[in-house]
Formats: sequence, C-alpha cells, structure tokens
Amino acid sequence: MMDLHFNKSGVYVVLYLIVIGLYTTSSHDVQEVQSESLGTETLDETDGEFGANVNEEVDSVNGAPVSVIPVDSESELDLGVDVEGDSGISVDDNDEVIADNSLVVPDRFLKGENSEVDMSVEDDGSVVVDIKMKNDDVEVEVVDSDNYKSVDISDSIEKSKEYFVEDNNHNDEIIHPPNDFEKVEKYDLAELTKLKSDLQKHKEDLNGTNWRTAFQGLITISKSTYEWYSSQACLIIGDFYAGLIALPPKGPYPKVDLNKAFHYYKKAAETGGYADAHFMLGFLYDNHPKALKKKENLLPARSLVHYNIALDQGSERALMTLGYKYFYGHRVHRNCNFAAEYFKAATFDQVFSTSARPEIKLSTEYVRLMEDGDSKVNKLEEEMEIINYYQYTADMGEPNAQVAMGIIYLNGIHSVPQDYSKAFYYFEKAVENDETHGDAISGLAYMYENGYSVEQDHEKAIELYKKAALLNNGLALNQLGEYYKRGEKPFIYKNPKKAYEYFEQGKAAKHPFAALNMGRMTYNGEGVKANEIAANQYFQMAAQMGNLRALYNLGQMSYAGRGTGKSCNTAVRLYKKIADKKYLKEMTMEAYRYYIDGHYERALIIYELAGAMGNELSVSNAGWMYENGIGIDLYGSHKLSEEEIKAKSKNLYRLAAELDSANAHLKMGDFVFEEGDYNFAAEYYKIANARKDAEATFNLGYMHHFGIGLEKDYHLAKRYYDSAMEMDPNAYYPSLLALGSLIVESNWENLLEDSTILGWEWDNFLLGLLSVILVVSLVIRHFLTLQQRNV
Repeated sequence: MMDLHFNKSGVYVVLYLIVIGLYTTSSHDVQEVQSESLGTETLDETDGEFGANVNEEVDSVNGAPVSVIPVDSESELDLGVDVEGDSGISVDDNDEVIADNSLVVPDRFLKGENSEVDMSVEDDGSVVVDIKMKNDDVEVEVVDSDNYKSVDISDSIEKSKEYFVEDNNHNDEIIHPPNDFEKVEKYDLAELTKLKSDLQKHKEDLNGTNWRTAFQGLITISKSTYEWYSSQACLIIGDFYAGLIALPPKGPYPKVDLNKAFHYYKKAAETGGYADAHFMLGFLYDNHPKALKKKENLLPARSLVHYNIALDQGSERALMTLGYKYFYGHRVHRNCNFAAEYFKAATFDQVFSTSARPEIKLSTEYVRLMEDGDSKVNKLEEEMEIINYYQYTADMGEPNAQVAMGIIYLNGIHSVPQDYSKAFYYFEKAVENDETHGDAISGLAYMYENGYSVEQDHEKAIELYKKAALLNNGLALNQLGEYYKRGEKPFIYKNPKKAYEYFEQGKAAKHPFAALNMGRMTYNGEGVKANEIAANQYFQMAAQMGNLRALYNLGQMSYAGRGTGKSCNTAVRLYKKIADKKYLKEMTMEAYRYYIDGHYERALIIYELAGAMGNELSVSNAGWMYENGIGIDLYGSHKLSEEEIKAKSKNLYRLAAELDSANAHLKMGDFVFEEGDYNFAAEYYKIANARKDAEATFNLGYMHHFGIGLEKDYHLAKRYYDSAMEMDPNAYYPSLLALGSLIVESNWENLLEDSTILGWEWDNFLLGLLSVILVVSLVIRHFLTLQQRNV
C-alpha cells in the first residue's frame, strides 16, 4: 500500500481533517521526562461490587506493558510476623538516613515470630525494606457486634525515641514526644485555664463570622511558652493554611498556603507530637516538595518517619497511607502482608460504625471530574431539589415521601441535619396514611427499638417489626432475627434456629444485613451446621448489596484461606474497598462540595489527601485538576511552572491507572503518545479498551488505520471503530467518518495496486458508477417534473 498516492486524494484530505478535528487523541504538552515503567502490577476486576476475582498481571519491557496474563493464585506469604520497636528510620546531621533493622508495625495486630527487617535508602531517595517473613498460619475471626473490640494502636513506639528533622528555613531541632507536664505545679493554673478557654473559643470561631479575630488569637497562643497549648494552636493554624478548616460563612476567604502550613505543622509536631501534625508533614514531604524547599531525594525517607510516628499515635490516615504504599510498592518494597494488616486495622472501626437501619441513597457519593468537571450542573443542588420535592409531597400526605423524609432526618444528609423528632414524626405520619407500608412500619419500629425521640420500647418495636415482616420487609425480618439471636426477655427468648429462619427470609427480601447474619451464623454453626464455604457465599451476597461488615469478613477469610482460596492480594483489595466506601467517600464528597462552590484549592488538597490513601477517584480528580490548571495555587507567592504542572498531572494519572482507572489509562496513553512512545501508548489504550473506554478504542482503530505504533491493518481498524460506536453514542459520528475515510483509502490503494475497485477493473467500475449517477439523476428529474405538474 502506498501512503504517498493515497495522501494526494482530495477526498482523503477532507475526511482526514474532519476525523482529526472531531475525535483525535487528546493533546497535551508534556514535560520531556524519562518514560516511567508501569512495573509489574496486578489488575483486579470483580463481578459487580464483589465477585470471582480475576487477576491480570501486566509485565513491562523498557517501561511499556507488553502482555496480559491471567494469574490463578497469589504467591504472597500470609501473615506470620511480629515486628516490634521503633520506626527504624532517622536522619543524622549529615543528611544520612539511618535504618536500624526495625519497622513500625504495631505488634497488637501482627502475630507470630519476629521477622528480619533490613532497611536502606537508594540514590533516588526511595526507602528499601527487605523483610524475611515466616509463613505461619493465620487465625481468622469472623466479627460481629457481639465480639467487636476496637483496635488499640497507641503505644508501639517508646515515647523517649528522638527523631531529627532538618529544616533550612527554621532552626534544626529535635522532635520530642508530647510534654507530659510532670512539673505542672510550676505553671500558673489561672493562666492555663484561660489559655484552654481561649483556645476552645478561637477554634469554634474560626469558621464563623469572627474568624479573623479567632485566627489572630490562635497566632498569639502559638507563641505561648506553654507548649501544650501553643502546639495545639499551631496544629489548628496548619490546618487553616492547608485548607482543612471549614470556611467561614462570608468572605474574603483565607488562601491555601502550604509553605506556611508546613511551618506550623512542624512546630506542632516538635512541641506537641500530634499524630495529625506528623501525618500532614509526611503528606507534604511525600507530595508537595515545593512547600518545603528540600533536597527531593531525601523527602521520601522523611515522609516515612512522620507517617510512622503518626501511626504509632493512632492515626487512621497513616494506616491507610502506609497500607497503600506497601501494597503497590511506592518507595518501599511491596509487602502484601503489611498492607493487609494496615488496612485491616484502619477499617475495623469503620466497619462497626455501620448498622442495619433505614437508608436512602443519593447521587453525589462519587463524582468524576473528568466526566462532570466542566458541567455547569451542580449535583448537590439537584439532590437538594429532590429532597425539597420529598419535603413538599410529604407535607401533602404522600406516604412514600414521608418515609423518605423520615430516613433523611434519621441519618442527616448534606445540609439536612439529623433530627430524630422529625424522623419519628414522618414515620408515624406515613403509617397513619398507609397501614400496609412496610418501610414506614419498620422505620417507626426502629425508632422504638433504639429510643430515638421516644422512650425505648422493645415490646412495641417487636410488635411493629412483626407487622412489617408479614409484608416481607427486609429490615423488619433482619431485626426480628437479631432479637431471636440475642434474646430480649420477657418479650423474646433466645432461639438461634428461629433467628436463622428470619435472616433467611430477610436475605430473600434483599436485605444486606440479613445475608451478613446468615453468613455469621453459618460460619459459627449457630442454628445451622457450620460451613465456611456457604458462609463465604452469604458474605458475598451481602457485599454485593454494599455491606461493609461482609467485605471485612470476606477479607478475613481470604487472608486466612477459610472457605475460599488463600489470597493476601484479594484480602487487601477487600479491606481497601471498605475504606473507599466509608472514610474516603466522605472526603471525596467534601472535596466535591468545595469544588462546586469554587474553592478549588481546598478541593484539590482533599482529593490529594484521599488519593494518598489509595482512593482512585480522588487521584483521578486531582490529576484532572492539575491537567486543567484548576486550584493549583497552593504555595503562596510561588507558582508552579507549566512543566511542573504537567509532570504532576502525569504522575497522578499514572497512579490512577495503577488503581485500575480506565480514564487514567486513556490519559496516560495520550501523554506517552504525545511524547512519541507509540508502542507504550497502544498498551495503555488496550487496557482502557478492555474496560470499555470508547475513546481509547477509537484511538486503537486510528493507530491501526494509519500504522502508528501498531501494524497498519484496515480490518482491525474497522473492528475498533465499530466497537467505539457501540460503546458510546458520542463516538458514533467520529467513528462513522473514520470508517468512511478508511473505505476510501482502502479502495484507492486497491486501485493503485491492482487497478481494481471492489474486484472490478477500474474503468468498468467508473463506467458503472457514472451509469448509476445518470439513472439517479433521471429519476430525480422525473420526480421534480411530476411535482411541478401537480402544482
């Protein structure tokens, strides 16, 4: 085939320009950086919320993934270590990183014999952790509300351990643990009392109309000689400059300034040792070197120091961040077992903050800016319109709307505060208007069961639950099962068999906690013969319906190989999904509220924080904001260069692609395509195509069409163009035009190569085409003549 002759075709030129204008690969001016290897990453797909795990391993050659190979099992060793001691990392006066063969892994949730840990820092600043782990068996406990115990992670590092952190802008000092005020008798108690009162008042006023006065008051306290209060003030001021304090009701609003935030966080860590201060220092060292003006090759080690101190002091955010780092091998060697223990500890309390209760789902839980960021539609306003509609129709006496308002007031949603009295009112009104409304009856029963806005009355609750159960209400069936499982004398006596029967009916009614409870009882052999495989299946059903406790139990069973194949990788992904659905979901919603209100810097910081803990949506949204230059003025007077912005955006998209975002794979393909690495771009597009991304599919067709990075193949190009049209209606016309240009090019090349078109000699084809045109012209002329005669 001869491109030179084809390019002379006027038809081709027109079609080519149209196609390129409508649907070409995205343009990016990217900093000239060395191609970064994807490494060997495990991609995970699940059936719905939870299903059979399918692992794909993407290998790499010269930084480009080259194959997708199914993996049947995991080779990770399971938990079998107990690493005690301090963080094992410090920085001496010569900026040398010291590793003392120990690592912070809280011993309260690691079991077995000690492992051997060797730590070092490579030239690029990455901390290398080599751990020889013993493959001990792991005990698993399927948890429920009866055996719940909070994980204590407060005492794993000796308080006397000193950490040295160098800062050229401020005096180098030793970071000490919190001052315990052993000599408190030397302090002026009246002054301490006043400081405490002022600190609390200023903190409360900081997001009110008097925020400027409150801020100045905090500045004054931060200079106090009483370290306990000055360090608290510094922590609050650090959050203020980092954009983590709720905005006052009226502007002008304070600007985010990470340079100043770093200064106050450092002071809070030095004088008070707060977990939040250490975590934010770790985050800034890890993600915002521009705020620090440090030698960048040392920053990763410094971030680990602070993350581990925060971990020791009970930081849930540090647990998730370190779990994410160890799972994917970010600046440390990958260690699935450590990742599992960190995520498990972080999500334990999140799991037990959930319970069976009336619920309603709205649409702003997950907003992807890449798809909706340019939209003028405020999804929060849309939700409030829905809530206002419920309110209006509820007040008109409509039972479904009254139940909806009861649930909204019971849980508190967005700008609607929790109000048990109003929740009770609407549930009661709904029952009065429709005595056969199962959700209304069970909602009212729930209020009596828990004593919300009414005196707790189990007898009344049971009566109402039984009435709703006859209507096949899932919540009522589950709650009756709970009553029979534990017993509530004298109204109900403990009866595990009957409890199991109610849970089974609740599961059939699609209630997630009923499926969970069936799994618990089946696992423990209560009311039914113990069966770990069946229990695992019930947990899967509950997980598919969004139950976090079921996800946790599935993680426990996968980690230990009970009722399913033993897989540390699957366990971590399950624990991580809990974090995404609970703690990190709340952060993404807060970030979206800031974004919609135009407070872009605050939105970006929160997205980056959630992204540092492994939330794919947040990483993708942060990447999109950097790519579009939105909210990136984070360093006071210092501005990022265009190259720095593009490099930051590319790195965030790379991390999102690692977290299996189809859109991020597309973006990374666009980045490396612009850099001229077409083979690498094709591999990214193939992964996005496998996840049904229409634009990536079109791009693969384009590359096959013109032989860019892939073999020139019109048949494959047509297949990809056809697939793109099927995936997304927006791809229909671009793909149609591309197909048109492909047909013209294919036939033109056939004409030049063998003088045939569609198998005809070119002169015969031309005569035939002219004949068709002549016939069509005569028919049209005849039709027009008839119309004129009729007129």
